[in-house]
Amino acid sequence: MRKAGFHISYKEVITALYATASYLREVKPKSCWVMLEREGLNEFKEFKQDTENPEYIVIGDRISIDIKGAKNLGIKSMLLKTGEFGEFNEKDLYSNIKPDFIFDSIKDILKIF
Repeated sequence: MRKAGFHISYKEVITALYATASYLREVKPKSCWVMLEREGLNEFKEFKQDTENPEYIVIGDRISIDIKGAKNLGIKSMLLKTGEFGEFNEKDLYSNIKPDFIFDSIKDILKIF
């Protein structure tokens, strides 16, 4: 970002992983399942990973990747109309891949739990 001319400190940059982990700390789920293998997994080390009695929902911003993957695994899905979704993906809403929920904000997940 600095190379692009922004005057910003590292403390001002927030990743999607950090934002998600912060949100989970706030809502205090009984457990979660994080589908990461490399960097970023450390953000979720404090959360119980329940692989025996899971309740899953895939939250994503790409129908052709995130929502399709969830559907292929038989997992409920939530499309966030943020991030990668953008206007250019609006046409994807009319595809044969349908999310179970569509929301404008991650905070809307509280409406389904």
